[in-house]
Amino acid sequence: MELLRFYAEKYVRLFKWLIDLEAVLTGDEVLTDQADSRRSPLKPGRVEHAKATLGFCKRMCDEMNLQVASLHVDELLRAVDGGRLGSEDVQALNMNVQRELQCRFFVTIPQHRLDTFMHLHKGWEEIIKAFPVASMMLKK
Repeated sequence: MELLRFYAEKYVRLFKWLIDLEAVLTGDEVLTDQADSRRSPLKPGRVEHAKATLGFCKRMCDEMNLQVASLHVDELLRAVDGGRLGSEDVQALNMNVQRELQCRFFVTIPQHRLDTFMHLHKGWEEIIKAFPVASMMLKK
């Protein structure tokens, strides 16, 4: 349950950072009237902002074990090093994160059963002492 809660909180933060970066880049593209927003040249001063945002996204993807999205972030960081990044690039990363999360199976636990789930060994201490292997079976 903790894992799911933390992943949900991390995903919401990740999504917000990606949406914000995409919006900033879209604004830059509109102001410069760039027809192709893929790998657009970054405005001066925007490189550090993009690097910081993508660095945060990389950490979040790694913590959530989103391997494909993490590789995608690496690719975008290389593009930023070359001075280019477009809003569509960021949108594509966001879609990759969503796809990876769709491949996961999440289980909800009713509130009244949460304590049992979080404290699996509660009430089994004597049995675990006598049969240590029982601890592994409880985790399954």
